[in-house]
Amino acid sequence: MSERLVLGLSGNPGSGKSTIGTYLAYRHGFRVFEGSSIIRAEAQSQGLELRDRIDYDIFYRATQQRLGKAWLSDILLSSTADRLVQVGLPDKDDAQNLKRNGGIVIALVCPLEICFGRVDKTDAKNKPTLEEFIEMENDQRSNDDFGSHTDWVIENATHSIDASQSLPLVQLALSKIVAYHAAGQQM
Repeated sequence: MSERLVLGLSGNPGSGKSTIGTYLAYRHGFRVFEGSSIIRAEAQSQGLELRDRIDYDIFYRATQQRLGKAWLSDILLSSTADRLVQVGLPDKDDAQNLKRNGGIVIALVCPLEICFGRVDKTDAKNKPTLEEFIEMENDQRSNDDFGSHTDWVIENATHSIDASQSLPLVQLALSKIVAYHAAGQQM
């Protein structure tokens, strides 16, 4: 049996996390865990509907108090699959938990202007104008008293990929990271 490989993808909305998660599943055989889907499912199990990013954040933080600071990455790590990827690693507790358990954190770095062009404007989690989108990101940063916003994860990731480049180049960079770690090497 091959050695276990666990990845966490972090980045702003529109940085390409879901696209890269799909690529990892198709090209490299990873089982994908969507952070926002897990959060939404947990809320639905309690009869709650999450409408926007503020709802997601409030619910995520409340669930941390109930289930533990790294509850989201704990779900991922409890899987017995050899290749796992968490799409959307939201804060330092989950990132540190993943790393502590041998996981690799990959940051997809992309300017907010490019991210905005990629997000689904019909999704209530996203704002309809660039100005509102940037304001939403800045508000999340300024309301983060614990340094646990996605920015912390990006700054402390094992690897960073410039997600503003073409998709084939992003995929190539990611495949190189997977190949090195699958071989047990360090980059």
